[in-house]
Amino acid sequence: ERNKLQEEAYLRNPETAYLVSNEKFDQKIEEMGIIGPEDAVTIAGMYAERAAYQTKRWFMKKVQDLLELIFHAAGLVIDTLRTFILIVLSILGPVVFGIAVWDGLSGSLTAWFSR
Repeated sequence: ERNKLQEEAYLRNPETAYLVSNEKFDQKIEEMGIIGPEDAVTIAGMYAERAAYQTKRWFMKKVQDLLELIFHAAGLVIDTLRTFILIVLSILGPVVFGIAVWDGLSGSLTAWFSR
């Protein structure tokens, strides 16, 4: 969604529309008309700017994908630990309570409640 908004912003600006749209790029070249070598240099510069922009966009997309992968992996680790701890506590809680009311440890439950 962010990329779409960025492309729309580039398309609205006539100075940068040729970076994201092939039609705008061709239209800008047709508007310029090839007159001499300086125009060829300008067109080569436009191709270079467009290639640099696309490379930058590709790199940012890869970094975004990597960060999303790390985010989802961290979420999975947190969910796994949370589930494990909840299972352990749900099993050990009643066992510890049962041991606390055992005759050999008769005072420990009341001492714990009094704290």
